[in-house]
Amino acid sequence: MPGPLPRPVTLSREQRSILKSLVARHTAPQHVAQRAKIILSADSELGNMEIARALRTGITGVKIWRKRWSMASASLPVDTEKGLEGAMIDLLQDRQRSGRPRIFTAQQLATLMSLACENPKKSDRPISHWTHGELAEEAMKRKIVNGISPATVGRFLKRSRPQAAQESLLAQSRQRQS
Repeated sequence: MPGPLPRPVTLSREQRSILKSLVARHTAPQHVAQRAKIILSADSELGNMEIARALRTGITGVKIWRKRWSMASASLPVDTEKGLEGAMIDLLQDRQRSGRPRIFTAQQLATLMSLACENPKKSDRPISHWTHGELAEEAMKRKIVNGISPATVGRFLKRSRPQAAQESLLAQSRQRQS
């Protein structure tokens, strides 16, 4: 016994034209083009399984995008073509995910970076080079942050490390001396 009928998708002439141009556009992100293909196929009254097979994608994604389009397409603007195209592209994009909010502000991280560049002796530390633990302690002592682990300091410093130079710096300095 077949399951429930898929949500109907009915496209206007303008919507169909915009979706076809998105699929053909070389600069369109692939996920947007794939989703446009799903909506175009759904308009031709194909079932979800047939669309998934034809586009070589998962049936769950077809169901999600068919449902999302049918729920939101009624509220798409019709005033200008650019407004309609922009709204359609927005609809085909990923939604914002909740995720965990940032714990440290950019200002705190910049201050932590400048602390890492300081000589530890300036902070009355009897060491010649900062360790992650020493930096974490000093950042909390100076009230840069309320709390931070040495591992977090290490991850931050690793991410903010400058990339390697494309050419050998030694080769550049020799050229300047000549």
